[in-house]
Amino acid sequence: MGCWEAAKAAAENVQRAFQRMRLKKVIVPCLAGYHLFRCVYPDVFGVALDVEVVSIEDWLLERINAGDIKVKPLNLSAALHDNCWPKASGEEMFGKVRRLLGAVGVTVIEPENTRENALCCGMCAGAARFRMRDILNTAQTRLRELEKTPADTAVNYCGGCNWLFSLINELSVPRFKKPQYHLLELVQMAAGESPPRRTRARARKVILQMALPLLQSYLRGGRAWLDTEGIK
Repeated sequence: MGCWEAAKAAAENVQRAFQRMRLKKVIVPCLAGYHLFRCVYPDVFGVALDVEVVSIEDWLLERINAGDIKVKPLNLSAALHDNCWPKASGEEMFGKVRRLLGAVGVTVIEPENTRENALCCGMCAGAARFRMRDILNTAQTRLRELEKTPADTAVNYCGGCNWLFSLINELSVPRFKKPQYHLLELVQMAAGESPPRRTRARARKVILQMALPLLQSYLRGGRAWLDTEGIK
């Protein structure tokens, strides 16, 4: 967002917290955090974390391959949605996610736009004009692309994408039929667990809580616009 001083202060706060806890390894369930810790903090802000940073995808794949986590093949096919953060790391995470899905018996069906060319889930589509319609249209475009694949399910590996897709599906008429799973849910299922499917219920609660305030803010107007005249 351009708040460089605040972002560096946050990085330094994380550094102090990790030092205080005497951490040696951090397993990160969010690829945004993984990229921040490994690349942005040291390369942009000069804040080095003296810990080993491991993505949860790496950690799970290593444990499955070592036999520490026992899994049974799910025998599913899944249209895979790649989120924005792996694009910053090149092919590294794209390949690991697909190997992890293969390890739990999921055949990946690539949508039309995939890997570094994957379409946005819609989360950041509102940044250009601050309009909910842009978020809705972008998310529906991506959901339609996943829906038209022959896969049994759709899978993503970003909490933000997962939440937003569920939210937009509740607002769409008709709804998209293909079940949406987070990657970690599929790993749980292959390990014999039954992950609670709470995303849809939570999306409905969010809609109920947000609907009235959003409507009121749109009706009131009073937006602030940047004066771009003279900016080069």
